[in-house]
Amino acid sequence: MKKLNVGVIGCGAIAGIYIHNLKYHFDKVEVVACSDLIPEKAEEIRAKFDLKRACTNEEMLADPEIDIIMNLTIPKAHYSLNKAILNAGKHLYCEKPLCVTLEESKEIIELGHKLGLRVACAPDTFLGPGIQTVRKLLDENAIGKVTGFSINLLNPGSELWHPSPAFLYQAGGGPMHDMGPYYLTALTTLLGPVEEVFCYASPSFRPRDVRTAVLETTEINTNYNGLLKLRSGVYGNINMSFDVWKSKNNGMEIYGTEGMITVPDPNATQGPVYVFRGREFMAEINTIPREEFVKRLMFIHDGEEKYYQEEPLAFVGGNNMRGVVVVDMAMAIQEGRPHRTPGEIACHIVDILDCCDQSAAEHRVVEVNTSFEKPEAFYPVADGLWLGDLGTASNFV
Repeated sequence: MKKLNVGVIGCGAIAGIYIHNLKYHFDKVEVVACSDLIPEKAEEIRAKFDLKRACTNEEMLADPEIDIIMNLTIPKAHYSLNKAILNAGKHLYCEKPLCVTLEESKEIIELGHKLGLRVACAPDTFLGPGIQTVRKLLDENAIGKVTGFSINLLNPGSELWHPSPAFLYQAGGGPMHDMGPYYLTALTTLLGPVEEVFCYASPSFRPRDVRTAVLETTEINTNYNGLLKLRSGVYGNINMSFDVWKSKNNGMEIYGTEGMITVPDPNATQGPVYVFRGREFMAEINTIPREEFVKRLMFIHDGEEKYYQEEPLAFVGGNNMRGVVVVDMAMAIQEGRPHRTPGEIACHIVDILDCCDQSAAEHRVVEVNTSFEKPEAFYPVADGLWLGDLGTASNFV
C-alpha cells in the first residue's frame, strides 16, 4: 500500500512530537515538508528531522505530491488555513480546536464533505492504550451501568511550563478551550455526546507572566465550574482552572452501579487505569458482624485497596502517540472506511466549549445541538500501526 505524503504547517512547540512519531514510530505515511510564517523555524524542523524540504505555506498548498496537511498553528489561524488546505485539495488534520467558533467549524466540516476530503482534528490521545483500556472495561460492563462522572483539571496556568504561552490567554485559549478538548473528547467517545451544559466562569484573578510580557488582564476566562448532561441521561461535573495553585483533586473518574474507573490523563496516551469493584468490596464488608464493623470503621479504608487495582492495558503503546490519527486517516482513505476522529467529533467539542461560555455569560442551561457517531475501538499494535514504545516521551521533542 502506497504511503501518503504529509506536510506540516506550523513549526511551533507541538510540531516536534508529531513529526518524531510519524517518522520513527509509524510506517504508513511520510512527512515530506514543513512550513512556518517564520522561515527559520521551518528550516530548523526540516534539519532536525531530515525532511525533504522547508517551504512557504503557499508552496505547500500548491504541491501536488502532498496528500495530507497537518495544521499545527495557533487557534486564531485555524479557520482560514483549514479552508485554504481543503480548497487546495488536501486532506486536513488540525490541532484542536478545529476552529474558534462553532459556525466556522461547521463550515469546515461541510466544505470537506463537499470536496470529498477527510477532516480530522486533535486530540487523538483518546486512541492511546489508556483511554482505549477504559473503553474495553466499559464495553465489558466492568462497573455496571454508568451513573456519573467527574472531571477536574486545576492548576496555576500554562506559563509555568509552556515555552510560548501568550496565545493560551487569547481567544481559543484558557483551561476549557486549551485542555477541555482532551477531557471532553475522552468523555464523549467513551460515554456519548453531551446534551446540556450549565457553567460558571471567570477571568484571571492575577497578572500572567507569558515570557514576553505580563498580562494584567486576559481575553478569556481562566476558571470554569460546570455540569454536563449526556444524551444518555448520565451527568457529572467539569472543573477547569488556571487559577488554582495546588489541588489534590485532579483527574477524571467514571462511576457505575458496580464500581468506578479512574481514567488516565487524557492529555497522554498511556495509563494507568484503576478499577474499584464495589460489589466485591461490599460482599466482604457484609461478612463482618455489625457491632464489630462499627468498631472497625477504618476497615473501609484499610481493606478497600485490594478492590482498587490497576488494570492491564489493552495494548502497549507509549505516553505520547500524537499523530496516530493521521495514520488511521491515511489508512481509512486507502481502505475506504471512516476514520476514528472525524470532524464531527471536533465540531461537537467546539459546540460544548461555546455552550460553556454562553451558559456562564447568560447564567442558564444551554442545549448542545451537535452530535456524532461513536468511533470504533482502536488497537493499533494489532493493526500493525505502532512500531515502538516511546516510553516517557514528553509533549515536545
